This record gives sequence, C-alpha cells and structure tokens, in this order.
Amino acid sequence: MENSTSRVFEDFPGQYHLISAPGTAGLTPHIILQMSGQPYQLTLLNLRAGEQKTPAYLRLNPNGRVPTLILPDETKIFEAAAITMVLARAFPELGLCPDLPDDRALYDQWLVFLTNTFQAYYMLFRHPERLVGENTATQVAVAQGAAKRCEACLQILAKALEQKGPYLLGEKLSAADLYLAMICRWAARLPQPPRAFPALAALLDRINALPAVREVLLQEQIEGPLA
Repeated sequence: MENSTSRVFEDFPGQYHLISAPGTAGLTPHIILQMSGQPYQLTLLNLRAGEQKTPAYLRLNPNGRVPTLILPDETKIFEAAAITMVLARAFPELGLCPDLPDDRALYDQWLVFLTNTFQAYYMLFRHPERLVGENTATQVAVAQGAAKRCEACLQILAKALEQKGPYLLGEKLSAADLYLAMICRWAARLPQPPRAFPALAALLDRINALPAVREVLLQEQIEGPLA
C-alpha cells in the first residue's frame, strides 16, 4: 500500500481520471463516468490520512478537496458541479445535458441552485465550526439556521418535482437529478430529511435503481442505497 505522502497521480492520456473519496462530492461524476460505458481511471483517496493535502495532490487541486478530474488531454478540473457539467456534455448519448435552450436554462438553474444554495447551506449545517470556530453556542445557532434553509431548499425541489416531475426537467433524467441525489444522501442527517417529501423519495428510488449507481456504490464500498 502506498504511503499517503508518496501517492503519485498519473495522467492516462485518452481517458478520464477521477480522483475522489468514497461518499464525497465525486459521487455524481463517478456515476456519469460509469454510465458512459467508456474506460476511465478512478483513484480513491484516504481523507483521514490527509492524502488530499499532500503536495502532489495540491498541485492538481489547490483547494485540497475532492473531486478532481483529469481530462483525456491532461487538463485538470476541480469543483464537483463543474466536473459534472463537463462530463454531462462529454457524453451526449446519455442525454444528461439537454440540447433544447429552454431545458438547458432550467438545467443550469438547478445545478447552480444545488451547488451554490442547497449544498452550501448543508455544509454549514454539517460543519458550522468551519465558519465560526470553536464557540459551541454559535455552532449550534448556525447549524439550526442552516437546517431551516436546507429544509426550505427541499421544499422548493419537492414542489418542482410535484409540478413537472418525475425529474427536475420533467420526463427525462439529467445530471441535475444525479447531483440532487448525491446531496440528498448527505442531507439524510437533517431534522426533516429528503425522504420526508414523497416526490423526492420517488426520485431517489428511481436513481437508486440505475445499474451505474449500484456499481459505483460497490466500487466506493458504500453500503445501502445512494440516498
């Protein structure tokens, strides 16, 4: 086994190389790569060992976070939502990035809402200390406020699915639905979790049934459903 300080991140010309960690924001990119049916490389880091903070990894992603995607031309991309958008466009045969302008506008809206609003509030709920330090009372207040904002996000998403579902863009699965399912996995910790909303629960059931999702869970050694 490689020492965490000696990990070398190779380029694989002609293939996508996803560097992630089990159960993290690399889940959606991993699912899209698996859905593509094309060869790809996967490196799973040990975050507890600090592999995401080594000089070798920081040269790829100066944020010291996962995921990072190395493109077939060796371009390095970070930020999960950006990677998701890149991969959805890279495999048009999957239909995960819509072609029609109106659908593309909604797709962009939902992806930005998910990463910039829902995911951001969830991270404040899960890790308030990153914002306010070690003050316990302030941490509790921030987490409670963030939980309320997360629940408001879930209400918005559930209403959209009720009105236009079963997916965010209507009848067709998109990468935005996969990204939503990933956040819903984490958001199960909320006082009012995603599955409290029937339309969201139905969406998650559909995504859990995808063969690529089941394979990704096996590869990342994640027990149970995605969300």
